[in-house]
Amino acid sequence: TAFAGGLGYSFLSGSISDAINDFITTPTLGGDAASFYNYFQQLAISLGFVLIALGIGINALKGGYSDLVDLGMVFFYRSGVFLLFTYGGIQIYNAIANSLNSIAQYIISSVIGEIANTLAVWTELAIGLLIGSNFIGFGFGRGLTDFAMFIFEIDIAIFAISYIRIVLIFALASLIPLMAAMWTFEWTRGIALALAEILAGLVFGGLVDALILYFAVQVSGLAFFFLAPFMIVAYFMVGWGAHQVVKSAGHSVASRSLPSPPT
Repeated sequence: TAFAGGLGYSFLSGSISDAINDFITTPTLGGDAASFYNYFQQLAISLGFVLIALGIGINALKGGYSDLVDLGMVFFYRSGVFLLFTYGGIQIYNAIANSLNSIAQYIISSVIGEIANTLAVWTELAIGLLIGSNFIGFGFGRGLTDFAMFIFEIDIAIFAISYIRIVLIFALASLIPLMAAMWTFEWTRGIALALAEILAGLVFGGLVDALILYFAVQVSGLAFFFLAPFMIVAYFMVGWGAHQVVKSAGHSVASRSLPSPPT
């Protein structure tokens, strides 16, 4: 059979390796993703200056500006930030993604093969247990079936979460011009910042994931082979917490280094 000949093992190992790569690497905008970015760029250009004018107009009616010079400074400030991220957002994003990917690959390259191969062995073992459980009585077969399904659920989680992460990053990165437009208006600025925080958490979280996986293998040593399914579950739990820390740290840094625009 394919599994007996090693083809199934190679396929599983390669597929798991690709999924793990999706956990730690950040996709760059190109091809279809770039076309969506360009679409939202055109939409943002049409919307951005309308929101800038609307926000400044509302503040002017409230008496928020002392003179025309004050009003002009606010206009140029908001317009500058808006144009920077509308026209340069894709270059800024791709530069950050490429830098983080280089670091993450350097960290994970020495252990990703071991992780993928180990999980492939456990998956083949689960297939064997699932088949063997049909021939074992006295209630033991049920336990083997449950354990095999536990392994399969881990595999499904690896593929599903990595796929969702990539899709979310593509979607949010394509919206960078629209985020820049929404940032210029007080009533929509909170939405823009929330979307930017989610994107930053997903992007920088890949580097955190690489570090967690690296130390999980290096610290556990041979024990990783025997405890891999349980360690992956722990990785999901620790990784989620780490992502929240990264997101909170990013929000704190942004709030200090990028103050709200003058009104």
